[in-house]
Amino acid sequence: MKSPLHKVSPGKNAPNKINVIIEIPKNSRIKYEEDESTGLIRLDRVLPSEFRFPIDYGLIPQTLAEDNDPIDVIVITNLDLFQNTLLEVRPIGVMELYDQGKRDDKILAIPVKDLEMKSIKKIKQLDKTLLNKIKLFFNHYKDFENKKTKVLGFKDKDKALKIIKKAISNYKKSNKRNTNHKESNKRNTNHKESNKRNTNHKESNKRNTNHSQIKRTLISKL
Repeated sequence: MKSPLHKVSPGKNAPNKINVIIEIPKNSRIKYEEDESTGLIRLDRVLPSEFRFPIDYGLIPQTLAEDNDPIDVIVITNLDLFQNTLLEVRPIGVMELYDQGKRDDKILAIPVKDLEMKSIKKIKQLDKTLLNKIKLFFNHYKDFENKKTKVLGFKDKDKALKIIKKAISNYKKSNKRNTNHKESNKRNTNHKESNKRNTNHKESNKRNTNHSQIKRTLISKL
């Protein structure tokens, strides 16, 4: 089964409108992740009872962020979304985050079809209480694993669009390198098989030559 991460595009109008696959529904204690080898959702970890995702959490397919994973997306909505839902969203900003010393930024976005959120165009329009709740969660949701995360702050839509563009470009470059590597391996395999066939052909000719020589020798003795 091919993973949706490689089958679904980042969106026809990316980066202004992007496709997102929901991995973790709002209020879940379970951290799920896409398993690329099977396309299934894998249980990654279970959070302590006091920690629940305050938002719907997903990723943008066919992207590659600085941590070599697809870009994570925080989906802001009052809709009840299910795991593995594919939806189109509008980026409105980005939360800059360090996870164990490495950048792991999260795009903030609004579902295109969520009419109640239609007026939200900028991150500063979001309720500050919600932003603080998101910040608090991501600052501490790995504490029980003794892993350190730090939210640096929130940036505007322009920064989010730049991050998405770069991640799409990174994915294309990586995919091209992988394709070239596979083609190179295929050529090498074909070359080895050709050499093997040539060797077998030479050995067959040698056996035929030896057989002919033996036959001529026997005839000459008659």
